[in-house]
Amino acid sequence: MPQVDFYILQNDRHPEHLVCQLTLKALQQGLKVQIRTADEAMAQAIDHRLWTFSDTSFVPHALYRDAEPPDAPVLITWQDATAAHSDVLMNLGREIPEHSERFARIIEIVASAEDTRQAARGRYREYRDRGYTLETHEIN
Repeated sequence: MPQVDFYILQNDRHPEHLVCQLTLKALQQGLKVQIRTADEAMAQAIDHRLWTFSDTSFVPHALYRDAEPPDAPVLITWQDATAAHSDVLMNLGREIPEHSERFARIIEIVASAEDTRQAARGRYREYRDRGYTLETHEIN
């Protein structure tokens, strides 16, 4: 059963920086990460941010567009990818992805916009109803 961590941003800070920090932390723990975005434009933005967010670290990653995933510890996708990693799913979309149960951990980044918060509350209830372990973290 997956553990789901909701990271609640308290200000209008762009969530991409937190995505990069959490991705780097997971890699340092030897975990593979799948970042699922809402659309291709967001995937491109995360891809760019992972290249530029730190001068002292490198996050090996690839965009996952095809049926066969690239050989990278971090995959960025904007669709449900059934053949991708199963350690950590970072969900930046508005719905719970298919096959979420096969991940050991799911990370939900929740920006401060009210519509984003409402969608996250719905996902929280759905995860709870599925019996997943839930944690919330307030990020200032």
